[in-house]
Amino acid sequence: MKKNHFALLFFILISFSFSFFACGNSIDKEKFINTYREILITRAKFDDSLQANKAVLQVLQKNGYNLQTFQQDFIHLAKNENGFLILIDSMRNSITREHQLLLDSSKKTSSHLTPKE
Repeated sequence: MKKNHFALLFFILISFSFSFFACGNSIDKEKFINTYREILITRAKFDDSLQANKAVLQVLQKNGYNLQTFQQDFIHLAKNENGFLILIDSMRNSITREHQLLLDSSKKTSSHLTPKE
C-alpha cells in the first residue's frame, strides 16, 4: 500500500508539473533533495492518504515550497540535471528499504515482549 503512495506522488508530480514548468529558475538542488526525502519519509508514516497528503503539504510549506513551486523545481531538475531521476529513484528505494527494516524490527521486538502461554 505504501508503495502506491510513492507511485502516486511521483505520478502527480510528473503529470501536473508540465503545465507549471517555468524556465530559468535558479534552484537550490540540495534544498529540493532534502525536501523530497522528507516527503518520502512523511508519506511512509501514514496509511491514510488524506493524512499523508496533508502532512506532505506541511513539509512543503516548512521548506519554503508550495505544490506548484515544488513541481516546477522537480521538472526543471529532471530535465537539466544528469542523473537526477536516478538519484531520486535511488533515494525512494533506500527510504522504502529503511522503512521496511524499521517495521520488521518493531515486529520482532513486539513479538519478544508478548508473554507466551
